[in-house]
Amino acid sequence: MSKIMAVEGICCSGKSTLVCSLGHTGMGVVKEYGAYTKGQFPKLANTQEELIENTRFFIELERKRHKDSLVAVRHHHVLVLDRSFITCCAFDYAAFAETKLSSHQSLIEGMWREEIWKLSPDLMVILEVDEANFHQRLKKSGKVLNQTLCDPKFNRRVNQYLRNVPTHWGIKVVRINTDRLDSSQVLEQVLSIL
Repeated sequence: MSKIMAVEGICCSGKSTLVCSLGHTGMGVVKEYGAYTKGQFPKLANTQEELIENTRFFIELERKRHKDSLVAVRHHHVLVLDRSFITCCAFDYAAFAETKLSSHQSLIEGMWREEIWKLSPDLMVILEVDEANFHQRLKKSGKVLNQTLCDPKFNRRVNQYLRNVPTHWGIKVVRINTDRLDSSQVLEQVLSIL
């Protein structure tokens, strides 16, 4: 059976760069959400109806990624996910503090119904970046992000969820602070773990 590794972290922490580099070593790769949506995402929900629609959007997105994962896992010893279903839960947790709306139970039930949980990661690499470096990297990248994804409070809550939840699911977690590392050093650390 293939080993499944998820690379998690806030935007501009180096996830996609790392996943691309791991793909060049011969590992299977499932790209991040933006590759499936052409960068189009729902806005933060203000009503329960909007929240239900957002939940459906992300469950459908994970279903598509799950299908690609099933194909890739047959052909590679290691499968690398650029984010995982755990991201959906982390974003829901972070958004709840602002909206007081939560779809956590619906997300989990939807993932179970779609059997997405069957490909849950064995290993989660969480790339961490401090707020100043996040803004510096964002400016350098030229990316235009949803305002919510740039909110320091939102990102702190995402990181809080990522630090606490995966261990409850039996996932081995490795954290790498990327503030003072270049992409080759991050790659080297991850390869040494595998």
